[in-house]
Amino acid sequence: MQKRAALSVTPAKMLLFAAAVSIYCFAAVVIVSATDALVFSMIIAFVPAIAYVAAGGAAIHFAELIRRWSFPVTYHEWNEELRFILGIVWPAVLVFWLTVGTFNHFAESQEKVS
Repeated sequence: MQKRAALSVTPAKMLLFAAAVSIYCFAAVVIVSATDALVFSMIIAFVPAIAYVAAGGAAIHFAELIRRWSFPVTYHEWNEELRFILGIVWPAVLVFWLTVGTFNHFAESQEKVS
């Protein structure tokens, strides 16, 4: 039987947790103001918070695939800490790598014209 690795708490994981909690609080306030049902709002607000974290994981995986596709020679995997940090701001990371990666992949080297 193999021993499972213990969960580690790092600053990057705490920041991702803080982002999810912020989204949870914002969603709870919005739902409570619309429905006046506090318990319902607190339960339903978990959906956007969990969805943000899940979408972040998928987006960072996709961004890494784009990096591998665009920069095959210089590509190296992101470590776990960096993935968590990028997962906090995953919409910006995804847009950046879609733009830069696609441009770099399809850009052809042009000869200098003198």
